Amino acid sequence: MYKYGLNLTKKGKNWVCLCPFHAERTPSFTIDAAFTFYHCFGCGAGGKIYGLNKRIKEQNIINRKKWLENLKNPKPAPKPVRHDWLLDDTDDDLPF
Repeated sequence: MYKYGLNLTKKGKNWVCLCPFHAERTPSFTIDAAFTFYHCFGCGAGGKIYGLNKRIKEQNIINRKKWLENLKNPKPAPKPVRHDWLLDDTDDDLPF
């Protein structure tokens, strides 16, 4: 599991780590080795431990494709909002 970036720590009878499927700060991804299943309490991902390897690989492929698409077609930076009314020196619209 270390090759996928899962830093597992033992907590009771389960193993916990940060979820590989979404960003989080505290570990909510639990692996139960006795019953061979995994579950994330943050995003709801779960299933048999045997499918975890495949799902992580698929997620990495999807992320790589999105990254490459962004390199090919970068999104333009948002244009700054102009506030011309700040530069207007006439006091015609002021109530006082």
